[in-house]
Amino acid sequence: MTSRALVLAAHGSKDPGYTAVFQWIADRIVGTWPDQDVLVGYLDHCEPRLADLPTAGAVVVPMLLGSSFHLTVDIPAAAPDAVIAEPIGPDPRLMAAVADRLAEAGWTAGTPVTLAAVGGASLADAAAQLAELLDVVVTPVLAEADQPLPTDGAVASYLLAPGHFADVLASCGAAIVSAPIGADPRVAEVAMSRYDAAAAIF
Repeated sequence: MTSRALVLAAHGSKDPGYTAVFQWIADRIVGTWPDQDVLVGYLDHCEPRLADLPTAGAVVVPMLLGSSFHLTVDIPAAAPDAVIAEPIGPDPRLMAAVADRLAEAGWTAGTPVTLAAVGGASLADAAAQLAELLDVVVTPVLAEADQPLPTDGAVASYLLAPGHFADVLASCGAAIVSAPIGADPRVAEVAMSRYDAAAAIF
């Protein structure tokens, strides 16, 4: 396989559990690809910062759930000499993980779902994928600090790791709120597939 380093680029959070998720994903990738150089860099709040990593010639995999300012501006600015892969979301494997987190939170078949995410997530595609998996109506909603979320049915957290927005969702008042996707093997699988696709082009 190619010798390009794989760099996971995440937003960052002050929550101490945030970095643990991405380090777990990096370790999972190394467990699958023992000779692969895997690094994790953050745009804000956490160390190491992406801009401080040796990313020249590397493949940077944005740990983002869609296109956003972070994808088009922040990550290329922090890693100007790297190959930027596609973001990991949306992807059916991630939505399968979201469905599992919902079931763990107590969701039962037939209960309508609100898929809640932050700005930049590709919600329409993700909601359609989740609706197909669950066979229920899934309503996509952006989690905004000053706007209440629907509290009927269940709220599916379309987030990768704990942090401020996960706390916002947890306190929204819905009877069922799933945890973020978290340390799940499928996240590592998607990141590796994004790396493969980008490395094959360059």
